[in-house]
Amino acid sequence: MLTNIRLISVKEYHQMAETGILHPEERLELIAGQIIRMSAKGTAHESAITRTERLLSQRLGDKVLGSSALVMLNC
Repeated sequence: MLTNIRLISVKEYHQMAETGILHPEERLELIAGQIIRMSAKGTAHESAITRTERLLSQRLGDKVLGSSALVMLNC
C-alpha cells in the first residue's frame, strides 16, 4: 500500500492549470484529491456507453431520461 501520497485540493488543481503545469489538451480530472488521466475520446469505453444508451432507450422508451453522463428512470 502506498502511504506517501499527497492529495491536492481543487484550488491547487486550478492553479496548476493556470500556470501551465497542466496543459489544456490533456484530458484530466481531479478525483478524491488525485489527478486522473481520462481515456481518449473514441475509446472502447465510449462505444460501450453509446451502445448501452441505445439499448436502454430501445427497451425502456420514454422511461429513460438523460444522457450517458446521467441516466435516470422515469418510473
